[in-house]
Amino acid sequence: MAKSYAHDEPKQQSRLYLRHSIQRNLLENLDISVYYQRPELLHVLAFLGAEKDGEEALEWYEVYEPLGIKPDHVFCLENNRETYLRLKRYFEQQNLPIQLFFMDDVTFFEMAKEKGYTFDVISLDYPNYFSPKHHYAIDLITGDGLLGDFGLLCTNYLAKREQKKDQSNLEAAFHSFRLAKSVSLDSTLSDRQQYSDKIFELIELEENRGVPEFDLQTHRASTVKEIILRSFINAKANFDLQMFNHFIQETVEEYVQIMHEGLSTWDEKDPSLRADLYGRNLTEQIARHELTQSMMNIHMQEYFSCYPTIFDNVDVFLSSLYFCIHAQSYFMFDHESYSYVSNSGARMNFDLFAVHKQRREFRRLNRFFTFNPAIDTMIQILVDEKTEKQFRKTFSSALALMQKHMVVHKPLMEQERIDLGSSVTPSKQKKSGRKSKKIKSKQQQKITPDDKDLMFLFFEDGANSADVEREFEGLYTNYQIRGAKAEHTRMLNKKEHHK
Repeated sequence: MAKSYAHDEPKQQSRLYLRHSIQRNLLENLDISVYYQRPELLHVLAFLGAEKDGEEALEWYEVYEPLGIKPDHVFCLENNRETYLRLKRYFEQQNLPIQLFFMDDVTFFEMAKEKGYTFDVISLDYPNYFSPKHHYAIDLITGDGLLGDFGLLCTNYLAKREQKKDQSNLEAAFHSFRLAKSVSLDSTLSDRQQYSDKIFELIELEENRGVPEFDLQTHRASTVKEIILRSFINAKANFDLQMFNHFIQETVEEYVQIMHEGLSTWDEKDPSLRADLYGRNLTEQIARHELTQSMMNIHMQEYFSCYPTIFDNVDVFLSSLYFCIHAQSYFMFDHESYSYVSNSGARMNFDLFAVHKQRREFRRLNRFFTFNPAIDTMIQILVDEKTEKQFRKTFSSALALMQKHMVVHKPLMEQERIDLGSSVTPSKQKKSGRKSKKIKSKQQQKITPDDKDLMFLFFEDGANSADVEREFEGLYTNYQIRGAKAEHTRMLNKKEHHK
C-alpha cells in the first residue's frame, strides 16, 4: 500500500519551514541583488512526488505556488514509472507547465551543467538514507555550480538502518574530518614521500592522539552535515584537479594514474579507505577520493608556507584564499536543522542551507594569484604602494567573509535538531493477556514501505532472512521477513520473464 503525505503534519510543517526559508533568504534578503527579490524569476528543482491519487505535487502547492514562483520555472524529477505517469497525467489535466523529467537525480545533475541549468532552490526530498550516491549528487550540485552564485539547498534523509558498507563510508568521513582538523602541516613533507606512506603516517599520528569511536546514532547527522558543508567549500575542486597543478611534481594526468594504480594497495592496507568512485570519468573519480583531497590540501599548504611573507603573517591565509577563489566556494550564511517521524514511522533529518559564492569579493583577489609559467612561481604581488593598499583592503574583506563562515559553521555542527514531532498513530490492540498481547502486537506490526525497500536492498546485496532480521533489531518477525524475501524473488523473476 502506498504511503500518504496528505495528513502527515510534521511533513507539512517541514514544507512550511522550506517556504519561510525561501521567503527570508531569497525574497526578503536586502544583502543580495534585486533579481532574487522577484519570485517570478526564481528557478526550482524538486522531487514533487505523487504517492497516491489526489496527492500529486504537494510541495508545489504548499511551498512554491504561494510564493508566486512560476510553474514553468519548476523542474520535477521522478524515477518511479508509476509515479511519473501519475504526475504527467495530473499536470496535463491541471494545465500545469511544470517541467517533468523521468530520470534519477544523479543522471540529471551529471548533464545539468552542459544543458546550462542553474537553480535558486534545490529540494532533495529523499525517502532513504544518505549514501555515497547521494554524496555524489551533492558534489555535482556544488562542483558544477548548479545553485548559481546564491541559492538554497534543502535535504531530507532517512535517519536509520544504513547498509554496513554505507555505515563504513560515514565512519571513514567522520575520521577524515577529524584528521583534517587536528593534523597540522609538518616540515617533512618536502622530502616527497609516497602519497600512501604519508597519509598512513598522518592517520597513525591521529590514532595516537586518541580518536573517539564512531557511533552511528550519535554522529550520523553531524557527519552528513559535515560532508555537505565540505562539498560547499570544495565546490569546483570536487572534480577539477587543474587548480592544484602548481603544487605537485607530476602533471595532473600522471597523478591521476598514480592514484588509480595505488587505490587497490591502499584498500588492502585499510578497508576504511575503500570508496565508491562516482564520477563522470576517471579524473573526477580520483579527484573525489578522500586521499586525493587530503594530499592536494597538504601540497597546497606546503607551497604557500614556503612563500615569502608579504606582510604581517598574510602567508598563513594565502592557501585558503587561493583555494576559495579557484574552487569558487559556496559560503553558508543561514541554516536550519530539523527532525521528524513521518506517518510511515520513518525518522527523517531535514536541513536547509542558504549559501552565497561571494564571487565579487573574491574576484578582486584573483589577479594576485597569477602564476608565471616560465618559472612556475607566483608573480610579484606588491608592485607599488597603490597595489599594496588595494591588496590589504581586498584581503581583509575576503578574510572577514571566511571568518564569518566559520562563525556560522561551528554552532551548526554543535546545535541540536529541532524535533517536529511524529505522525505515527498507535495501532489499536485487543484487550487480552500480557503474553498474547505482546505476540499479537509483533505479528500485527506491518512492514512500512521504506523498510521494505531497505529489505530489498539487503537481499540484493546477498543478505538472507536471518541477516535482515538482525538489521531490523527484531522489529519484524522472521515470518514477515521471509515473506518480503519471497516478494522480492517474485519481482526479480517477473523482470527476468519480461526480458
